[in-house]
Amino acid sequence: MNDLLAAYAAGWFPMAEGPDRALGLFRARQRALIPLDQRFHVPRSLRRQLRPGRFELKLNSAFAAVVDGCADR
Repeated sequence: MNDLLAAYAAGWFPMAEGPDRALGLFRARQRALIPLDQRFHVPRSLRRQLRPGRFELKLNSAFAAVVDGCADR
């Protein structure tokens, strides 16, 4: 698990590829950064979708379970 975290920190991410869906590590040439300051605008239609109680935001929670869940897809 530490190797996977180190790969994420270096910009690599796991993704299935090919007909056998073999898991490999990939690195995008460009990475997107979303500004979370005054430049960030949430459209009204998205704000309605994000009503309180509809979703729950968690950070750094159940990392291994998330990776396992993604692998099962």
